[in-house]
Amino acid sequence: MTNRKIQTENKNCQFTPPAHVLKCYLCKQSIINYWFNEAKWNESKPKRKRGRRGGKLVKLRRRQYNAPVLRVILANVQSLYNKTGELFSRIANLRDYSDCNVFCLTETWLTSDHPDCILQPPGFTIYRHDRDRQITGKSQGGGVCFLINKKWCTDVRVISQATTPDMEHIMIKCRPFYLPQDFSSVTLTAVYIHPRADTNIAVEGLREIISICENSDPNTLSIVAGDFNQVNLRSSMPEFKQYVTCPTRENKTLDHCYCKVKNVYKSISQASIGNSDHSTILLIPVYKQRFKQQKPVKRTIKVWSQETTEELQDCFADTDWDLFNEDNDLHSFTDTVTAYINFCHDVCIPTKTVTQYPNNKPWCDKVIKAKIKAKDEAYRTKTTDPDLYHRAKSDLRKAQREPRRIALSKSFRPLTRERYGPTSRQLLNIKG
Repeated sequence: MTNRKIQTENKNCQFTPPAHVLKCYLCKQSIINYWFNEAKWNESKPKRKRGRRGGKLVKLRRRQYNAPVLRVILANVQSLYNKTGELFSRIANLRDYSDCNVFCLTETWLTSDHPDCILQPPGFTIYRHDRDRQITGKSQGGGVCFLINKKWCTDVRVISQATTPDMEHIMIKCRPFYLPQDFSSVTLTAVYIHPRADTNIAVEGLREIISICENSDPNTLSIVAGDFNQVNLRSSMPEFKQYVTCPTRENKTLDHCYCKVKNVYKSISQASIGNSDHSTILLIPVYKQRFKQQKPVKRTIKVWSQETTEELQDCFADTDWDLFNEDNDLHSFTDTVTAYINFCHDVCIPTKTVTQYPNNKPWCDKVIKAKIKAKDEAYRTKTTDPDLYHRAKSDLRKAQREPRRIALSKSFRPLTRERYGPTSRQLLNIKG
């Protein structure tokens, strides 16, 4: 029989008990230690919160580059060339900067001596407009630029860029990889208006530029951002909403972001880049697509079939129509016959209540829904019968092709003389 030693708190005090006493002691001691540690662990550990983290910024980070509208960082950098190191470091180490879709930077203070290759961070493309010394008469300051994330968009086109004595701007149009059906494109305008500028001339020139762009593409998402100083676009363009609500320089809000769409952004103030006296503004998208804003609608429809059609025809065939014309009055005869037809229609044709969702496609009818259901059923047997699944996919694709083409042609058909009203037609005839 082997003996073991049990050490107490006093290391010098040791004894060797018999084996059966040792076994009983170890069992009781392990139970006591287990319950003591378990109770102490439960008291120290906080209660676990169920669910997922909420908040606009957390949800935006999950979607990354597939947000409903673009994520923008607005900053007055006051010399971009001197702050490229800090900007590159933020993009490399901070997720809010690396996942940002667009950087709108003002007062870049760039000249032709600064090439693009040393200014654009990895994964971004720069579109800039430097100050023209001959027009403004100033050798330093000014300048605006955009940094576009290549993971968000690569189809970018410069629409307008100009320098006037009162304003500097650059306007670009983007067609990103992901964009909701509410918008056809995204138009971005970076603006810098210096403190001594004539506000009326600057606002009038900016309003003319924006109206020309919106007339050419009415469904575009137009965003105007930059350093406006004392200028406020709401006075001349009340349809635009200003989304920068936090102060950007001391207790003043000099950097603005305007958009026509309601409830698009929420602004968060962050530390300035380098020694700039303007805070960096992070614009978080809070926009909801139209189909998410609308609620499902329940409609009552008539269910037509061959049997109901024949029943309605028999009802009309067995009707004595001369009974409705006893007074020989055309108006009363018309009203009576119309009411009788509606009565027969309601009696013979059964109804059904359907739920219409905002994201329903106009070309998705019951035939296509049956094809989708057949495709889902074939997918479950894909391992045993792969040919059935491929045939179901092909049938669904062929069934969607023609209805979709017809629906799109009705929505986007060009204006012709037949589609004009009588007044417009007369004007066209006068014009020749």
